Amino acid sequence: MYMGIDLGTSSVKLLLMEKDGTIIKTLTKEYSISYPKATWAEQNPNEWWEVTKLGIKEVLENTDKLSLKGISFSGQMHGLVILNDNDEVIRPAILWCDQRTEKECNYLNKEIGVKKISEYTGNMALTGFTAPKILWIKNNEPENFEKIKKIMLPKDYLAYMLSGVFATDMSDASGMLLLDSKKIEKWSTRDVRLF
Repeated sequence: MYMGIDLGTSSVKLLLMEKDGTIIKTLTKEYSISYPKATWAEQNPNEWWEVTKLGIKEVLENTDKLSLKGISFSGQMHGLVILNDNDEVIRPAILWCDQRTEKECNYLNKEIGVKKISEYTGNMALTGFTAPKILWIKNNEPENFEKIKKIMLPKDYLAYMLSGVFATDMSDASGMLLLDSKKIEKWSTRDVRLF
């Protein structure tokens, strides 16, 4: 038996299935999105975790829990979850659809240059990506920026809370605007200083 957990923008979806792909059970648990200002979109990562724990309990109800062989995660990309040195969430996650980073994207694309950023990361800076969100935190919430010890994507936060492991996958990492596309599987250490 295997479980899939998909952290969407408005709900977490859980799936329990057999090795041959036969679906045993599905479940959806909703949570809220906060819009503190026009063009902003945030969520509380702790709410994701609480809702996901309830979903796991429900989806495993009346099953042989010891037959669970693996759990896989998918979810909303590019969101920014920031943790302090105690691995606690510092502020609400800035979601993929949040558009507050126009100024930071203009800086990255004009001052550093689209060509250079694209050469390193395979993308230009767009408001949905993670790196501009980090730069926004630095420019607008310096007290929170100083507390950052780890950054995570939304689904990776759930995986960490369930396993204690900090990790991501290459597909999601490529959308952070921090992965060196020429040295796949390595975070960029080139001479571009974003922060």
